[in-house]
Amino acid sequence: MRKKAEKKIRQAVENLESKHKHRLDKVRAGAGLFPKVFDKTILDMERVGTIELYTEGIEELSDAEISSLVRRGNIIYVSFAFIENSNIENQTPETIVLILQGLYPGEWEKFEELCEQREGKTAVQTLEHMVRIYNNQG
Repeated sequence: MRKKAEKKIRQAVENLESKHKHRLDKVRAGAGLFPKVFDKTILDMERVGTIELYTEGIEELSDAEISSLVRRGNIIYVSFAFIENSNIENQTPETIVLILQGLYPGEWEKFEELCEQREGKTAVQTLEHMVRIYNNQG
């Protein structure tokens, strides 16, 4: 779903006359996405490093224009720019070594078994998933 929404956002940007920074309300109007989907996609794109969000320029906007911008808590974002060479799909994640201390004998093996049975994933895949969920809730 995010890939389709991102594609629509990129198409909307192509139709604008802006070169570097793109006003979020103008892109929203051209993208044809539900407001919630647009906002979530923009914030996801910023989170993964595809775009950079900007807050400056809000003083010269009307209340109606401000209502079409993207919010995260008390922060209102006005525009965004694509980050050059942000082909995130071709990047490989950093490999780290994780040492789990304090596990009793057999606990890791039991965890591996349960991950396979309940989720059909390896224990490592389950831990990666848990880390990503935990990070996204912050």
